[in-house]
Amino acid sequence: MNRGLTRQWKTEVKLNNKNYTSNQPDVQAVKSAASGRESEILQYVAGIDAELLDGKHHPCPKCGGHDRFRLIDATTGGVFCNQCFRENNRDYINAVMWMCEVSFQEALSLIAEYLGMNPVGGNRVVTPAKVVKAVVKSPTPKTNVKPKLLQTLLYEYINGVGDLHVLVKRLEFADGSKICYPSRWDIEQQRYITGKGCMQGVIAVPWDAPAFKEASMIYWCEGEKKTVALSNVMAQHRPEICCSCRWGGSGNFPQELVGWFHGKDVVIFADHDAKGEKYARMVAAAITGTAKSVKIVSFPDCPEKYDIADWLKEVAA
Repeated sequence: MNRGLTRQWKTEVKLNNKNYTSNQPDVQAVKSAASGRESEILQYVAGIDAELLDGKHHPCPKCGGHDRFRLIDATTGGVFCNQCFRENNRDYINAVMWMCEVSFQEALSLIAEYLGMNPVGGNRVVTPAKVVKAVVKSPTPKTNVKPKLLQTLLYEYINGVGDLHVLVKRLEFADGSKICYPSRWDIEQQRYITGKGCMQGVIAVPWDAPAFKEASMIYWCEGEKKTVALSNVMAQHRPEICCSCRWGGSGNFPQELVGWFHGKDVVIFADHDAKGEKYARMVAAAITGTAKSVKIVSFPDCPEKYDIADWLKEVAA
C-alpha cells in the first residue's frame, strides 16, 4: 500500500483527476487483491457503516428506508435494499457503484486504489491537504426515523517516517450529528484494525506528520475536517505552513505530542464555543516553553460554534 497518502472517496473524484479512467486495473487482479476484504471495502470505499453489515435488517444507508437494507452475502460483499438496490447487487463492486453512483470502471478504480494498486498509473500522489470525501446524499429524515447518513469522511494519519498509522472514519448525519471511529494500522496484517480497544497503546502523532517535522510554523485546528479545509487554502498561498491537528476530539491533549512542537511558531485556531476555547487554552498551555511562540486566534464576535472553516467559507464567498 502506498505510504503517506490520504485516501478519501468521492463520487466526483473523476472530476478531480482527468486521467482517472485511463490505465484501468484488471478485474481479476482487483478481485484477487480484494479477497477476504469485502467487508472492509463496503465500509471504507462504499461508505457503509460496519453496524449495518451484520446480516440483519437495518435502515438503508442511501434511501433511509426503515428495515429495508441488509448484507446478503458476506463472501461476495453483496448487499440488498428492497427499495433502491434490488437488482445487480451480487458483490462489493456493485455496492460501490450503487453507493457512490459511479460506473463499473470507476468503482473498480476506487477499489483498486484503496487496495494500493494505484490504477491511474504514473506517480500521482494525493497529499493530506487534498481531501477527497465520500458523499452519500439523503433527503431530510422523517420523524421518529434514525437520522440518515449524509457522508462518510476517511482521514488517514501517517507517522513521522511516512508509514500508515491511524484511520479516522467520520460519519455525518442529516440532523447535524456526527460519529468518529478511529482504527489502527497493523503492519503485520497490512490492514486497519477496528473495534473496541483497537487504539490501546497507539502513540499519538499529528496530522501530516512528515510535513509537521519539517515546518517552522504550525497552524493547529480542532479536528481533521477543519484542518484539511485550511490546508487546501494555505497550499495555494503559504505552502511552507503546516496545518495540523490530532485525532480523538477536544477532550485532552496527549503528552507525547508536545515534543513535536519544539522550536516552532504555533497558531491555534479556537472554535467559538466553551469547549473549543478550553481546548485551545489546553494546547497552548501544554506546548508553551517547548514551542518558539504560541498564539491563539479566536472569533469572539461571531455566532456560537463559529470556526476557521466558517471563516474560510466567508472569505471565499
